[in-house]
Amino acid sequence: SADIAAVEAGRVRRSREAAARVVHAEEKAAAIERQMAGMRDAHAKALAEEEAAARRAVEAIRSQGEHARRNAEDEAAAVRARRMELQERVRAADEEASAIQRRTEELKAELDRTRGLADASLGAALRDVEAEVAGHRTRSAVDARGALVEAHTGLQAARALEEAGPFRAALTGARSLRRDEHFRRAQRPRSLPFDLPAEETVFFGVGSFGARPAPRPLK
Repeated sequence: SADIAAVEAGRVRRSREAAARVVHAEEKAAAIERQMAGMRDAHAKALAEEEAAARRAVEAIRSQGEHARRNAEDEAAAVRARRMELQERVRAADEEASAIQRRTEELKAELDRTRGLADASLGAALRDVEAEVAGHRTRSAVDARGALVEAHTGLQAARALEEAGPFRAALTGARSLRRDEHFRRAQRPRSLPFDLPAEETVFFGVGSFGARPAPRPLK
């Protein structure tokens, strides 16, 4: 009976130990379950945050892509407008160049016609000038001959005047030699009505012959 009691006691002890180990295992399992639950919650939270961040990043990328697309479309529209403007300018420049070329050809043709007319007019003008110069030479020769005849006539008249009496006397100096005959002698100076010291002169003072002399200047 002692053996049975010892066995029973051992069984009870082992049962208690097993129960204690089971309780400990359950507590450990519960702690592990709680830890796992916390980890799951943290993982779910982290996943949610990462998903939200990824969603925001995708939205930002999408927004940036939309903005870039709009910018690209605007730039493409500006490039198209610039290209159309350049094409219009090139077309206008081509038209202007064509107009200038046509105008140049017209001016060249007009210049050739004008040059031909000018050559003809110049030839006619040169012939007219030559005829006028010839006429002027003829008239100048006639005028020169007339002037020579007139000068010769005047010379003959001058010579005739030189041979005349008064003019001949003036030219030969005879009249100058006889002009002293017509001179009148000057009167002798009259004597002063008063005595004049030797150191004074009649020109010192005011009045006639020094009658009212001025005060002598201070020395």
